[in-house]
Amino acid sequence: EGLRVLAMAYGTSLEEMVFAGLIGMEDPPREGVMEAVKSLRSGGVTTVMVTGDSKETAFSIARRCGIFGDNDSMSDAEYGAACALSGEDIDSIPARNLANSIGGVKLFYRVSPRHKLALVRAFQQHGEVVAMTGDGVNDATALKAADIGIAMGKCGTDVAKEAADIVLADDNFSTITGAISEG
Repeated sequence: EGLRVLAMAYGTSLEEMVFAGLIGMEDPPREGVMEAVKSLRSGGVTTVMVTGDSKETAFSIARRCGIFGDNDSMSDAEYGAACALSGEDIDSIPARNLANSIGGVKLFYRVSPRHKLALVRAFQQHGEVVAMTGDGVNDATALKAADIGIAMGKCGTDVAKEAADIVLADDNFSTITGAISEG
């Protein structure tokens, strides 16, 4: 279900810890993201999700955000065939072949900052205009390399804001949709 799981324990020392249970934490998509993704898709913009999350969490969030559309086979979305790649998968693709290997992929999970940068460059090499959103230090190089780097203004780090071309004052993904429609 896309929950992040935290194990809880107690004790007087690390050697004497007693397992107390598990806590599932949800980090839900922000309000309006699903509508924004749908609007972008109807306007001809492809939205791709790039995350460090686990496969299960990433798929759950991608489904809830509408990254996988009505025409996507859910059997593919369930098993990851052709619609998702991990950072490990990206590492196994020679750099010269990456641009031709990511067509149709809508979800990249368990990625590192170097993967984000490689993906931005691969999409550009494939002739795409790349806009990338990010909020952390780990996003800075990819934000800088993107045609349009978009940082979060409220929760974003100073490093991400400095690297970006645009800073969203409201951290709202749907603001991007409005900006595109305005030209």
